[in-house]
Amino acid sequence: MFRKSGFSIAMGNSSDDVKAQASEVTDSDENEGFAKALRRFVLCQAVA
Repeated sequence: MFRKSGFSIAMGNSSDDVKAQASEVTDSDENEGFAKALRRFVLCQAVA
């Protein structure tokens, strides 16, 4: 699925195999990784 998407984000608490295949790694789900990824990779591009 990561290869098909072209850009992929893994959560920080994912396995090392998943993180190695992802384009970027964000914080863990316990530390608001999803929200941080949205702000960094989605919202910042909408503003630019």
